[in-house]
Amino acid sequence: MATDDMRSGFCSLCGGDEVHEAEMAGQFGLRKPGGMLMKVNAFTVLVCTGCGHLQWHVPMDEERRDWLRRKTLRVRPRPPQR
Repeated sequence: MATDDMRSGFCSLCGGDEVHEAEMAGQFGLRKPGGMLMKVNAFTVLVCTGCGHLQWHVPMDEERRDWLRRKTLRVRPRPPQR
């Protein structure tokens, strides 16, 4: 399972060092499935030009953090399967 943060400059999928940063802006938002929308104007997107894998990052402040904790479903950590 890929867990590495691509902001390190390395792809969390293929391990390559061809990571590029872009910003997605516009009418994007976050919501829980079927839930209310939270407007977020820009996302940082890291793309590996070697394999095409990408990661999205949301600018985080206390207001967004609180909203996400109250309104979205948390994915609980599971032990790795062998």
